Order: sequence, then C-alpha cells, then structure tokens
Amino acid sequence: MKRHSHSQVFSGFLLIFLTLLSFAAGAARLEMDRNELVIGELTTVHLKGAPFIALVDWKVSEELAIVDSDSNHVQVRGIRAGSGTVTCNMNLSVHSVNITVRAAAPVQTTLPTPLPQAPPPAYTAPAYTAPAPAPVHTAPSHPAPVPAAADAGSSLAGTWQLNANGYTGKLELSSNQDMLNGRVWFDAHATWETLKELYFDDAIGELSFTRPGANQSYRGRLRGNTLEGRFTQWSGGGYSANAPTYAWTATLPGAAVKPAATPYAYPASAGESSSLRLARDRYAPGEAIVVDFTASGSYADNAWVGIIPSHIPHGSEAENDRHDLTYQYLRKRTSGSLTFTAPMAPGNYDLRLHDTDNNGREVASVSFQVRAVASPDIGQGQAAPTPAAPQGGSDDSLKDVMNQLKGVFGR
Repeated sequence: MKRHSHSQVFSGFLLIFLTLLSFAAGAARLEMDRNELVIGELTTVHLKGAPFIALVDWKVSEELAIVDSDSNHVQVRGIRAGSGTVTCNMNLSVHSVNITVRAAAPVQTTLPTPLPQAPPPAYTAPAYTAPAPAPVHTAPSHPAPVPAAADAGSSLAGTWQLNANGYTGKLELSSNQDMLNGRVWFDAHATWETLKELYFDDAIGELSFTRPGANQSYRGRLRGNTLEGRFTQWSGGGYSANAPTYAWTATLPGAAVKPAATPYAYPASAGESSSLRLARDRYAPGEAIVVDFTASGSYADNAWVGIIPSHIPHGSEAENDRHDLTYQYLRKRTSGSLTFTAPMAPGNYDLRLHDTDNNGREVASVSFQVRAVASPDIGQGQAAPTPAAPQGGSDDSLKDVMNQLKGVFGR
C-alpha cells in the first residue's frame, strides 16, 4: 500500500480550497457610480460580494485611466472618446463593465454686435412727425465679451526646469484652444519627446500626463511656480498595483503661475469649534497617523473622521462617505486623538471631520501625502529615468497553482 507524502496531501487540500474560492468569486459583481462620462470626468466601480480571501487585479481599456484602486473599488477617469471597459480579475473569475466616454460638447460662443464708432445720423420714422436723433454712444453700454470657457492650462505655458528622480531636463507646455500640449527633454537623451494625455485639474491644481516612449505616467500639484509630484514606471501595458513610483519636480523661472485651488471655506456656525491637526504632512505606506481633533459637543454621536483622497470635492458628508478609505466615530468626544493607518498607495489624501453620519456637513480637514520610503538607485549610465520593474514576490507559487486551476476549469 502506497503512502502519500505530506506535500501531496497539502497540495490536494490547497487545490480544493482554491476551487471553493473560485466558486465564491463567481458570485461577485461590479457596480459603477456612473456608466457615462465626459473626457476628464471621474467615476468609481465597486466590487460587491467578493469572498473573504481575494486576489484582485484591475485593468482598463485605452479610453480610461486608473486614478485610485484597492481590493474593493477602482476610480477611473475618461481620457478618450469611445466605449471603455473596466475589468476585475479576481481569483479565477473575470468581471467587467462598460463605460461610455464622450467628448466634451463644443462651446458655442456668440459675439455681441459691434458698437458704432460714430453716432448714427438722425432720421424720421414714417410713424412719427418729429423723431429724436439716436443717442451718441461714447462708450460701450455693456462689458467687453468674455470667452465662454477659460483655458485652464494657459497659466502653465512655458519652459519648466525638470528634475525626474535625479535626471534633469526641460518640460515645455503650451495651450491651444483649451487643449494642453507638451513635450519633454532629458539632458541624457538630448532629444524632444512628445507627451500624451495631458490634463490639468483646475479644481485641485493638479497636472497629469504620460511619457509613452518610457511607459511612464506623471502627476504633480501646482504650488506657486513649482510642480511637484511622482511618476509611475509601468513594466507592461496594463495596470499593476506594485508598479514603482519616483519623485519629480518642475520649476518655471521668472514668471507668476496661477496658484492652486483656494482652500475650502467651512461655513461658520455659532458655538462650534472644530479642528484636525497632524504632527507632519508626509507618511510612508502603512505608517501610523495620529491626528488630534477638537469637535463641538452639539455634534451627533456618529460624528466621524475619515481618510478621503484629496481630489474628492470638499463639503458634502454624503460624497465623502462614498469615497472614504477608512473612518472612526467620535462618540460625543470633544477633543482627543485618533490613530489611522496610511494608505498603501502613494498619493495625496485628507483627514476630514463630519458633524454626523446622516447627510451631515464636512466641518474640518487636514491634508497629508503618502510617499514611498525610498527610490532605488538606477545609475548614471541609463539614458533616461526608466527604472526597472521589481521582481516577483513570494506569491508566485500561489499564482502558478491558480494558473493550473484555470486550465482545469477552462476559465
């Protein structure tokens, strides 16, 4: 009688366990906040009914770009007109939804009738015996025409001094009929490269673009005459949560640049005093964040503080509730401290305080950044800042087993 080794028994149990996970994953579904976007607008797709243990990988078609994601949701922006697709690969199941992306409707501009340069001559109308001469116009009777849509990127036009992870060069931006164009020059290359998918979010003062030749995407906040942010080095054509990111800055010398969006002004209420304070404004992924708070005693028992991505508009408690990554209730406390864990994805976030969890108000906030601990040294011999992607981790064996199961079940 043959005896089975412990490894064979374990492999058998593992295959059975993963098979059960695949059945549970098949019952999951995707729900989206909106199924139709205009280029530049955002929407969120939620994963519902996922099993307790799930390996989630989000992918999007070329009409969309991923802004933020975790195992429960993905936020996307429309970047190209067409029928876009959001796909969720979870365990052995594939779920997808379609989102229509439309181009912005052209703005119809109607110019006023030009005013006469000299007073019109007097005339006699047939129905009147003594008509008065038409009035002399010495100045326009209404303001000069204003363009129907301001060019959000016009304040960025110029040649910026660029530093991307230690590589110096130039970032040239221009604006033509509300379209932002750009190209980049790295001293190590000594050649111009055309940039794609340029977009400036005037509400939060954030510039984003891609550098196709190096498979990189850039995001940076405008502060005075400086753009500061991080770029992501993609290793392939799809989105990966493990893609490394690196710091970049650009400065426009000798020019006044439009400042970032004005901070949200909270409405004043009698007898209320609320605040959130952090010891610093930068944290590593997964690091503990201690926030000190003060709150009015009139707030409800379910007044809460949560972490929300900075690009979500301020003011609406219901909107913040839809996008919070984590939260804690105050339970009638009027002062103290709360401890949160920094999100794993680098980016800009807010801690926001709300007076109730039932269609309430946002009453205070404080911003912080999550940054990778360190960037690897990619060497001086490399032609441009195109760092290599990290190698696979310890979960490769589990992925191999899942690939075997895909062959068994034909999914």
